[in-house]
Amino acid sequence: MHHTRLLLVAALATSWACSSKTGSADSAAVALDDALDDAAAGSDTGTDPGPIDTSKSDSKADASKPACNPLQNTGCSDPALPKCGYGDDGKPACVVGGTAKLGESCNNPDDCAEGLCLGCPTGKSVCANFCISEANCGKGQSCNQITDQKYKACDWCSYEACKIEVITCKNAAQACYTGTGQGPVCLDKGTGAKLDLCSLPNDCLPGLTCVGAGTTAKGVCRPVCSPSVKLDCDPPTTKCENVDGSGYGFCPSL
Repeated sequence: MHHTRLLLVAALATSWACSSKTGSADSAAVALDDALDDAAAGSDTGTDPGPIDTSKSDSKADASKPACNPLQNTGCSDPALPKCGYGDDGKPACVVGGTAKLGESCNNPDDCAEGLCLGCPTGKSVCANFCISEANCGKGQSCNQITDQKYKACDWCSYEACKIEVITCKNAAQACYTGTGQGPVCLDKGTGAKLDLCSLPNDCLPGLTCVGAGTTAKGVCRPVCSPSVKLDCDPPTTKCENVDGSGYGFCPSL
């Protein structure tokens, strides 16, 4: 899971199942709002990825339309407003949709068939679906909070793989960071020194990672270590803790 800040180019649509067998669209909308409130309060599973910066939301949502379900992209029957997304008020609404699929390139609010148009750290923008937790996302994807909004989105961006012990990436403005869930990847360099507060791995300087960050709490920057590549802590007798599947962990003491 790549825990990094992303730019929301445009809010479009996705879905939450709106079942006619279990209640009205209004009751389904209330249930969705409750779930999103819970998610915003930190009830999702896994490490909180921190905020995603937003640029603008979809202003073409029709407030007169009935509530729909963004997680499943259901409840919108008007061909002119076929997608369920979020309006400027942050509530589910039917919006204009395009033909670009999840993970495909997008440029404006109307391109994606569902979800959002997110700007990735690589400079490319892609369509990404809404989520409440990482259970709504694909393998290795994180469910990232949208800044100043209730809703979240899955991270469909592609990243350059790298080696922590090398640190450098093709893009000089990036460095290699761990703590992403899919092994080390290149992310924009941070400026946090050892023990500085952080929310994301790349809030820290290269060679460090963010430890202990959550929905309501900040973490601290600590050195990355790895027994497999002899990337030791200082002093070397200090145990490398919380080593993940990629073989990297962090030094508990400085």
